[in-house]
Amino acid sequence: MMKKIKKSAITKQSIKQGLITVLILWLGCCICAFANVSVMIPNGLATSGIVGVARILQFSFGLDFALINYVLTTIVVVITWIIFSFREVRKILIVSILFPITLFLFEQINFHLLTEKDLILASIFYGVINGIGAGLVYNRGYSFGGTDTIAKMLRKKI
Repeated sequence: MMKKIKKSAITKQSIKQGLITVLILWLGCCICAFANVSVMIPNGLATSGIVGVARILQFSFGLDFALINYVLTTIVVVITWIIFSFREVRKILIVSILFPITLFLFEQINFHLLTEKDLILASIFYGVINGIGAGLVYNRGYSFGGTDTIAKMLRKKI
C-alpha cells in the first residue's frame, strides 16, 4: 500500500512539472510572438533563421507569416526526426506547434508597440523582448525547430 502512495505522488509531481513546463513554454512563445508581431513586422524589420525567411516570404509574396513559419518549421522537424530520434523531436514538436499558433493569435490582435518607425529603437526592443521569450524556451531544454536545430544536426553530422 505504501508503494502505491509513493507512485501516485511521483505521478502527480511529474504532471505538475509538465504543466509548469508547458506554461513556461507558452509564456516564452507569447513573448516571442509579441516581439515579432508588435515590433519586428510593423517596423519593417527582418531577423535571422526560420522567422527571418518567413518574414522575407511574407514581404515578397504577401503570404501569411504564421503559416509560412509553420510550414518551414514542419520541414525542419521532419528532417530532425530522420537524423535524431523521436525523443529529440518531441521537444521541438511542442514548441513548433505552439509558436505558430501563438503567432497567429497575436496577428489577430494587431497591436504595435512602436509607432514612430525608429528602426534602432525597434531593433533593440525586438532583440530584448525576443531574447527573453527564447531564453524561457531554451532554458527548459526545448527548441523552436529552426536554425538552432539545423545547427545541432550539422554538428552531429560533421
